[in-house]
Amino acid sequence: MRSYPPVYAVCNAILVSVLLASQASAASIEHKRSNGEAISTVFQFPQGAVGHLGPAIENLAVRPNGQLLVTRIDVPELHLVDPSHHSATLVHSFADASALLGITELSHDTFAVVTGVIDPATGTPTPGSFAVWKVDMRPGKAVVTRITGMPEVGFLNGITLFDPKTGTVLIADSRQGVIWRLNTCSGAYSVALADATMRPAAGAVQIGVNGVKVRDGFVYYTSSTQRLFCRVPIDAAGSATGTFETIATWPFLDDFALQADGTAYIATNPANVIIKVTPSGATSVVAGDLNSTVVAGATAAQFGRRKWDSKTLYVTTNGAQAAPVNGTFTEGGKIVALDLAKL
Repeated sequence: MRSYPPVYAVCNAILVSVLLASQASAASIEHKRSNGEAISTVFQFPQGAVGHLGPAIENLAVRPNGQLLVTRIDVPELHLVDPSHHSATLVHSFADASALLGITELSHDTFAVVTGVIDPATGTPTPGSFAVWKVDMRPGKAVVTRITGMPEVGFLNGITLFDPKTGTVLIADSRQGVIWRLNTCSGAYSVALADATMRPAAGAVQIGVNGVKVRDGFVYYTSSTQRLFCRVPIDAAGSATGTFETIATWPFLDDFALQADGTAYIATNPANVIIKVTPSGATSVVAGDLNSTVVAGATAAQFGRRKWDSKTLYVTTNGAQAAPVNGTFTEGGKIVALDLAKL
């Protein structure tokens, strides 16, 4: 029997709720994909050997030239994916880590990447192992430097740029249920936000706050096992100035892309769907289905940056490693392009 470390797994109660909440028709979505119109695979990593977890993609960032930087959680590797040529190349393998997690652009073609050690036997994050690195893609060949270790954190996950002037980022700590602020120039860091909505749900897999984004004076975030999509108003330092508001709920929420008006497109990992959440909280399935492989194990999403793909949502997947489709099917992690104008 194939086993899956707990860090990728979701408790049975959550999976049952995912099943009940899934609304999309797998047949209709598969038809669109086969037509090559609305949904297409940009690149897929080959499936690993039987009994091996992965390849599992965790997150992505879009470069100014339209190429994608994707992180893998099964190995500490950063890959460059070219949507135009459907190809992938290894950018860097990180030392003193077993997994890559969040990634965000700091300044033009320069990125911050979260690394850590996750025990392959138990799926437990290793205390003191998490760090943030800078990857500068401008020279042609990536220049990788360590910004700082963060030994006090529980489980660093999603990351987003907060203040371009100071290079300050916000990072979700899924285990401690807080969001850290980190000045990537000085290496100084402290807790920016903490609330009950960010903590892991009692008795569930210890994944609380997960994806995080900043827009128009608000921090938006998902809280995975509490099943929440939330936001909170913040000041210039990134501290809360008002109520932590729940916008929508869904059985499991991972990372997400956010439009200018606050509309979110959220990856739901074991539900195998991408959902759309409007600013008013209205929720709908955009692509996928619990029993579909279209976005099996969707982990994160980002919009394209070029004129021709600005309405394309790029989605990363872990190949349903956390919860096999129909209980048996897994595949290599992939990047899927969703043309929202045709869905």
